[in-house]
Amino acid sequence: SAAMLEALRGGTGLAVGTDYHGTSVYSAYTYSTLLGAGLVLKIDRHEVEWPLIVNLLILLFTAVGITLLGMAVIGLSARHMLAKIEETWEKGKEAVREQKESFEALISALFPKFASERLMAGEHQIVVEVPKATVLVSNICNFATIIGSLSSTQLLQWIGYIFRGMDSVAEGRKSAV
Repeated sequence: SAAMLEALRGGTGLAVGTDYHGTSVYSAYTYSTLLGAGLVLKIDRHEVEWPLIVNLLILLFTAVGITLLGMAVIGLSARHMLAKIEETWEKGKEAVREQKESFEALISALFPKFASERLMAGEHQIVVEVPKATVLVSNICNFATIIGSLSSTQLLQWIGYIFRGMDSVAEGRKSAV
């Protein structure tokens, strides 16, 4: 082989070539003065390269597997976070809906139907013209103290009583005029 020829000429080195079987080989050669002979050490290229290729494939498949596993973990984490966000969003929408219903119920309780509907439709100023009306302004002494001791039902009954009394006085005054 070419490596043996170089060793017999007294050379030392490495070579890639073909052995006497026609197999591609890596060779290391030198001339031994002690033996007076050329020495060649050879190894088939596939014996060196095959383990390298196998290890590279193992490394490649391991890297792909770890990447896929990482993507799966990230995907699952993202899905979990998205589910939590959607859950929080839905709870927020439900709370807003409940607050809106509560607000609408309060407005409906405080104002006549026509006025509450207009307020909830977005009107800010509702004017009702009454061609002929009498307005009574009254101050009830200790009103805050009195209502603090009454339930809401008792308060409405008491205010009804007060207004019926005022209506009675007004009716009596009207007949006297």
